[in-house]
Amino acid sequence: MTLSGQPTLLFLVFWPILGAFLCYFVGRHSKDARDYLANFVVITTFLAMVVMAFFASNTQPPYFEWRGFMGFRIYFKLDGFRAIYGVITAFMWMMTTLFSREYFAHYRNRNRYYFFSLLTFAGTTGVFLSADLITLFLFFELMSMASYVLVIHDEKPATIEAARTYIAVAVIGGLALLFGIFLFSHHLGTTEIAALSAAIESYNGSRGVIVLAGSFMLVGFGGKAGMYPLHIWLPNAHPVAPAPASALLSGVLTKTGIFGIIILGSIVFHQQFDWAFIMLNIGVIGMFTGAILALFSTDLKRTLAYSSVSQIGFIILGVGMQGIMSDYYNSLAIQGTLLHMVNHSLIKLLLFMAAGVVVLNVHQLDLNKIRGFGRGKPLFTFVFLMGVLTIIGVPFFSGYVSKTLLHESLVYHIWLFTENTSMSAYFQLIEGIFTLTGGLTFAYMTKLFVCICLEKNQFHQKALSKSNRAYMTKLSSGVLLFCAILLPVLGIAPYAFLIPMGTFGQEFMMRFYPPYEINFLAWINLRGALMSMLIGIIIYTFIVRVCLMTKDQQGRSIYVNPWPTSLDIEKRIYRPVLLQVLPFIGALFARTLASIVPFITTRCYAGVVTFREFWIEESNKPPEPIVFNMTQDLVTRFNEPEDGAERAGTDSENTWSSAFTFTGTDAQGGSTTCTHKGENYLNKGQDLVARWSTPSPQPDHDARIVAKIAYALNMRLSGEFMRVIFGSLAYSLLIFFIGFMVVQIFVFTR
Repeated sequence: MTLSGQPTLLFLVFWPILGAFLCYFVGRHSKDARDYLANFVVITTFLAMVVMAFFASNTQPPYFEWRGFMGFRIYFKLDGFRAIYGVITAFMWMMTTLFSREYFAHYRNRNRYYFFSLLTFAGTTGVFLSADLITLFLFFELMSMASYVLVIHDEKPATIEAARTYIAVAVIGGLALLFGIFLFSHHLGTTEIAALSAAIESYNGSRGVIVLAGSFMLVGFGGKAGMYPLHIWLPNAHPVAPAPASALLSGVLTKTGIFGIIILGSIVFHQQFDWAFIMLNIGVIGMFTGAILALFSTDLKRTLAYSSVSQIGFIILGVGMQGIMSDYYNSLAIQGTLLHMVNHSLIKLLLFMAAGVVVLNVHQLDLNKIRGFGRGKPLFTFVFLMGVLTIIGVPFFSGYVSKTLLHESLVYHIWLFTENTSMSAYFQLIEGIFTLTGGLTFAYMTKLFVCICLEKNQFHQKALSKSNRAYMTKLSSGVLLFCAILLPVLGIAPYAFLIPMGTFGQEFMMRFYPPYEINFLAWINLRGALMSMLIGIIIYTFIVRVCLMTKDQQGRSIYVNPWPTSLDIEKRIYRPVLLQVLPFIGALFARTLASIVPFITTRCYAGVVTFREFWIEESNKPPEPIVFNMTQDLVTRFNEPEDGAERAGTDSENTWSSAFTFTGTDAQGGSTTCTHKGENYLNKGQDLVARWSTPSPQPDHDARIVAKIAYALNMRLSGEFMRVIFGSLAYSLLIFFIGFMVVQIFVFTR
């Protein structure tokens, strides 16, 4: 076991783990001390991450390597991209932890929440710093398992159901991810992220194996990212999870999945058009479908969850455009992808904490019940408005910068494909969907802002107005206000903050050329944003206000969700497949085996019985006198003189004397004759005959039995008996594998 590199990187990951245990034990004695200690842990980690970011480099990045860790290695690196998202992660955990002091003031199990929140923090940081796929998987699983406790914190029936969906996606995705990593390790000989591209270029095997491994990893990363159609945990988990946890789930944990998707799209399948084209279409479907579902939703946090599905679709579209365009022309797509990741993290941090303020005071999320909450609350209205304007993409806000970069990558590619009419027309269609989705975003975010901050609540507006003066503490107000001001500051001067950030992180996505300069206030760019806003005004006016609102029995306007439940892919596809179709196939397979296994078992048992009877039969047989014949031969051979020997009588002594008389040379060179005494050799021969005529001891007898059994078994095992043995072994392994997979998949979804 060897350690090398910069140990500060290890501190960034393991200090939150140590802090989690410290907070838990301190919290058993003092809740206030626990809260202050948790704040101290996240603040110190944030400051350490900021300091380390100044030392980050794309040419010689700081690293830490721990070889021999559980047979593998822990390998961290801090280049530009990792430094950016390390700082974003630490910043978001710092803000949500500060906000959690007020939010959890009246909650139970606060010790448990802080413990697993800090563990999730460590896992998330470890994912972003990972320079090796094995290291990434270890911290990816730590993050997934620890964040499950954040989702299920309330332990209500709806919460438990949503948490089961979350953990099912995490477990299935984790298994798929691990399988893909093992395939890469076996065929490429490396799991180091930076070495994957060169390893694939020199790989002489089947390309299908690499695509299969990448597809498995895409399932694992896509499920965590909330990529459509693997997004099913997002709209279930967000409404029931605590608001600080929702901010982290949407703002940071989904980006760990995007991090993996970028590894696949920009490194593993670098400049592979087929893979990039698939990712482009997945992104287009996700951004449009998520926006439609958000438009219909009447639950505040569920709307924000579907909004995350849509915005993640924008990011995946950018990943696809990176591969479709060549290395020299994909600067717009790369910077748009990275900056929209950052913007979405900051936007959802603000909006989910604002939703937490609503929950703290109203304890409801239904738009008809929280309607008018923001009236008379200028600070809350300002905070919520900053998030709305940024996610819409209004000029002078950070969201406008990243969306403009993504849109311009499409426009530029259309211009490059003017000679290919069909391809140009297809990308023009995608650009139209991009603009339409921007309009849908405007419509559903306007719906939220008007409902919460402008409209009156026709049921209990007076009750909502009573909390205008003390609806959140000064600490929470400061946290939300800082996050809100940050969004326009980043957008007003993009070349001071956002563009340098994108340039610093682009080399991770294999971009080594300087970025294009773009005038964000040029009419051609403003026109796209204004077109989306105009479409959004039309959708809000004629669809939201007309089709998605109705009158109740008292004539009061209420929001409705006419989206058919039959289109819920979790209930109509995933759950039936996982809980009905696959168990049926498994039961059918088990019944088939149930009819085969008894036959196999009977044959195996019969073989064992036959073997036992054969052994007993051979053991009880008397020893065969096979040695006696050898003795007779020996006596005969000794009694016959050799050729040329003369008999000197009929007695044995003369016979043995004539047989064993020979002439030799003595030490002085003279001739001498040596006659061995016949009686000596006769006695020796008689002793030998007597010894060989004696029955063999038991070990020799058993050895002959074993030899016979081995010969018999050799004949038996060469036939059907051998097939039965190995067939039984194969079925046993197959049953074990299927049982293991079923337990892994269904144990948390029943």
